[in-house]
Amino acid sequence: MIWTLMFLCFLASSGSAENQGFGTSNQMSMEHLKEHYGNKIEIERHNSPGDRQFFYFQMGDTNHDHFLDGLELFKMIEHKHEEAGKGMTDAEQYEVQVDQVLSDFDKDGDGLISFSEYSKRFS
Repeated sequence: MIWTLMFLCFLASSGSAENQGFGTSNQMSMEHLKEHYGNKIEIERHNSPGDRQFFYFQMGDTNHDHFLDGLELFKMIEHKHEEAGKGMTDAEQYEVQVDQVLSDFDKDGDGLISFSEYSKRFS
């Protein structure tokens, strides 16, 4: 399975998720969506920034509970680093990045990122 994003992520060990490009339009390319979704949907018909946000969020939500949890964020960040040929060997580096993303996006403090919390960061 192709892990996205990440969605989304070249996060450094410090700095906000927004400053590191987590979930930005630049990270949400149509080509990446096409790779993941293939022929499941007509991706060109869903080209608005809001549509791309929704589909990227959905790709990261691997357990289909409508939230991004720490493990899903970990996998998204790991995928993005590996895709760029910059995989990290220290799990603690990923944990720091996951914690930063949760700190920036999880406004109700439940340890999960809802689509509402995610999309509000870009509106």
